[in-house]
Amino acid sequence: MKKVIILSFVLVNTFFAAFSQSDKFNAAMGSTLQQLGTAKTPEDMAAVAAKFERIGDAEKTQWLPYYYAAMVKARKSRCFGKK
Repeated sequence: MKKVIILSFVLVNTFFAAFSQSDKFNAAMGSTLQQLGTAKTPEDMAAVAAKFERIGDAEKTQWLPYYYAAMVKARKSRCFGKK
């Protein structure tokens, strides 16, 4: 019985730790995604990619900012060439 209680406690804590993100991270990602939606020039896209990279550097355990930075860079190179 003791093992079941300990195991359930560990599983619940792991679940909450895995799916909890800071409000600061969520706010930064949300505002940067909005900027991505309005970016029209290569300079705007470069600024958005740099912001995603800064968010990723601040939150080392999150992979999503790096994904979006790479996506923005790929979109920029496809739409505007290597400018």
